[in-house]
Amino acid sequence: MNYSSINGPAGGVEPVNVDVFLNTTDATANAIAIGDVVLIEPVAGKLTTAKVAVVANGLPSEMFGVALQASVSNTAKIQVRVSGIAKVKCHEDADANKPLGVSGADAAHLALMTTTVPAVGGAYAKQIGIGLVNTTTTGDLTSVLLEGIDGFSRGAE
Repeated sequence: MNYSSINGPAGGVEPVNVDVFLNTTDATANAIAIGDVVLIEPVAGKLTTAKVAVVANGLPSEMFGVALQASVSNTAKIQVRVSGIAKVKCHEDADANKPLGVSGADAAHLALMTTTVPAVGGAYAKQIGIGLVNTTTTGDLTSVLLEGIDGFSRGAE
């Protein structure tokens, strides 16, 4: 993740948003909405496609982003944020300063990662977000610090 300095009396650090355009797949059957977590898939050695992240996603080897545009077509191009601050569909437990991963209950959502790292397909799940504000209701678009390609290191649990 890249950051820039905030100049002035307040100071601070600001993440640099990284947005890309990706082709949609499976969007006719599983429409992509703004704020959906999408799974980024390699095609011919390049990261070129996105589809809705289902509840079985979340492996460390998988890459994610957040849809900045909607699609119901299998052939559309949509803008996807892969790093920075994004408004993301979240589960109600996705609150400020909490580690977030792909929800095991709600497709295309982020949810709180518990201290006992949730297992996904026999492997540890990947933390791709940190909540910046509290989520009130499941499905809310919540401000999240996102690192969808590399994820955040969680260390030993």
